[in-house]
Amino acid sequence: MSKRLSVISVTAICALTALIQSPRVCLADEVEKEVTLQRIFIPAHGYDDNDNVQIFIEGMLPNGCYSARDPVIEKSSANLISVKQFAKRMTDGTCSVADENLPETWKFPTRFSKEYYLGTLSAGTYTLNFATASGFKTARSFLVTAAPFATIDNLAYAPVQNAYIPESVNSESALSVALTGELSSNCLKVVDDVEIEKIDDVIVLLPRVELMGTGCEYSPNSFVKNVTLPFQLKKGRYLLHIRTTGGGSLNRPFSVR
Repeated sequence: MSKRLSVISVTAICALTALIQSPRVCLADEVEKEVTLQRIFIPAHGYDDNDNVQIFIEGMLPNGCYSARDPVIEKSSANLISVKQFAKRMTDGTCSVADENLPETWKFPTRFSKEYYLGTLSAGTYTLNFATASGFKTARSFLVTAAPFATIDNLAYAPVQNAYIPESVNSESALSVALTGELSSNCLKVVDDVEIEKIDDVIVLLPRVELMGTGCEYSPNSFVKNVTLPFQLKKGRYLLHIRTTGGGSLNRPFSVR
């Protein structure tokens, strides 16, 4: 390939492609734009000042050619946290054409979700601000308390590795969750009664382990724990938040219809 050909700009190639393949339009430059959020989930309480505080974000992308970036977080001295979400438009393959020329299956808005860690926060009350599709700022508050101990976990949580819940459930049906994981000892057992707390639109599960017997040995064994919520939920969007070992958690969004 000659040097002259090798320096032809991407823009020139796209212009030539557009002429040949009209009405296809070649997009030479990546496009990044701010997208609005539908909601941010976070329990109103339950985090200590040695926890890695986590938020769960949901929103809509313009079409199937956009991918969500990490949110932009701005913290102020007044315990105010602003969240902005940006998305990048892909410009190759199917997405090399303008939005109006995309295949029908790619044209529609698509839901996205993201987990994001805010890090450790000092004890206090915080407010999350974010923009919704209506154009109004939405605020969500949560409390961080002083940890009673230096260790991350105050309780012996079960090492839950996955949680299974339907994406959509009927408002009149009992909601069950299947928790799976692996215990490291033949003396450990997931407690029968899993603590459950409903905090607005966040359902918090606190599965713990207990010690059974003596002469314990390292003996990995898997477990499945089925948990049924003791209450019915109104129609809406919810987050199932399961605490696990090492200060971790699992999040599963779902809808009640």
